[in-house]
Amino acid sequence: MAVARNTSNAKKNVPPTATLVAQVPVVVVDVSRCGGLIETTRPVDPGTIGTLQLVVDGRCYVEDFRVARCTALSGRGSTFRIGIEFLRTRRVADLSLRHAVTQLIAVNGAATAASVGDRAADHARPKN
Repeated sequence: MAVARNTSNAKKNVPPTATLVAQVPVVVVDVSRCGGLIETTRPVDPGTIGTLQLVVDGRCYVEDFRVARCTALSGRGSTFRIGIEFLRTRRVADLSLRHAVTQLIAVNGAATAASVGDRAADHARPKN
């Protein structure tokens, strides 16, 4: 997951600011056409915009998102559960995560779409 904060100062005659992009490993808990639930070891501020890259069955899907909420999970050390909503920043393409979930639901029903998170989580978990 790439996380970026962008504050545009172009109209204020202020020197340009930079955008920080960070790679944050995540575990996908759940995913739908509108968003998802992910877990990570560091908090991410609500309102943060990012790009989720998710590998499912060998294919890489990409979706832009906004963090809706971030909650520390009690009893799980430094684990944070993050609710994300997908943004419609580009046309839905074949490699869009929204497109993949929509196709799965159309073919197999809603229960199968949830399994995308299960298969993706297998790829996202660190190998020992």
